[in-house]
Amino acid sequence: MSKDTRVETYSRGLIEDPSRWKDWMGGMWAFYLHRFTGLVLSFYLVMHLFVLSTGYWMGHETYTEVMQAIAAPKVIHVMELGLFAAFVFHALNGTRIVLFDMMRGLEIQEQLFYLSVALSFAIVVASAPFFLLG
Repeated sequence: MSKDTRVETYSRGLIEDPSRWKDWMGGMWAFYLHRFTGLVLSFYLVMHLFVLSTGYWMGHETYTEVMQAIAAPKVIHVMELGLFAAFVFHALNGTRIVLFDMMRGLEIQEQLFYLSVALSFAIVVASAPFFLLG
């Protein structure tokens, strides 16, 4: 009985060969980071709407108390910086994805991913004093 090699191979090598995953894995990381930051932003949006609704449903005094309780701990400033970092990366990686949808930059997608990570890091580091010292 002869083996059909079309099932076992494709252009990157054997399917069972784990060394094929040593190539560029940035696409996987770009996908997971984009999904994670999207979930973080979605969760924040729901919580933001919930907190804002306290002013409508429970009155101005309750809203003021909730906002003062939330803004009191200094860890909130670090969380805001993390939220900003998620937003910046999600926006830059989303721009990269839109470029791919328009068939631009497909041959340099690895470099564009690293560029979006580097730009995100630079923007967040440059804006950190505004979040942490404010």
